Amino acid sequence: MIIKHVTSKSSSYAATQEYMEHEHDEHGKELKNEQGQPVERYYLCDTLNVQSKETWANECKYANDYYGQNQKKGDIKQHQYIISFSPEESQQLTPQEVMQIGKEWTQENLPGHQAILYVHTDGHNYSGNYHVHVNINSVRVEDVPQQDWMNGQRKHYCEGMKHTQTAKELYSMRESLNQLAERHNLNMRLQERTG
Repeated sequence: MIIKHVTSKSSSYAATQEYMEHEHDEHGKELKNEQGQPVERYYLCDTLNVQSKETWANECKYANDYYGQNQKKGDIKQHQYIISFSPEESQQLTPQEVMQIGKEWTQENLPGHQAILYVHTDGHNYSGNYHVHVNINSVRVEDVPQQDWMNGQRKHYCEGMKHTQTAKELYSMRESLNQLAERHNLNMRLQERTG
C-alpha cells in the first residue's frame, strides 16, 4: 500500500468529480468518444457528511460561504488522499472492500469533513492496481473528538476550521492504514513512499 496527499486551490468541486468519473490520457486530457462525449471510467463512488454524490459540490461551496472560508483564489480548497494497492495486493481485494477501507480510514482520520470517495481498478497507466481517492473539502463542518496528534490545536478539531497536514498527523494516518489492513485480515503494510 502507498498513500499520497495532494492539495488543490480549485474552487470547482464539480471538476474534481468529472475528472474522477471520466477517462484521461497520460497528459490529463479528457478522452472523448466518436460522438464527442466524455468516456466514462469504471468507478465506485460514496460520500461522507453530505446528502449524496449529486449534492457534494454544492454542499462544499455552501460550507465555504457559511464559515467564510476558501474565499481567496490562493486558498487550499480541497485535499485528496490516494490509497493505492499493488497489483498483487489488489488480487486480495474487491472494489467494494477497497471502498470500505477508504471510508473507514476517512472516518478515522478526516472526521467532520465533507468527503467524496472514488475507487478505480485500472491503476496508474493501466497497471491494474486498485486505489481509492479520498477528496475532502478543506473546511470541517462538524466538531470532532480530539486525538493525541492534535496537540490541543483548535484547527484540528473545531467546526469551521480548515484541514492542515502535519507530520504527526501523517504518521497517525499511516499507522491507521496499517491497523485497518490488519483488521481486514490483509497481508499488507504501508510502504514508506508517501507524497
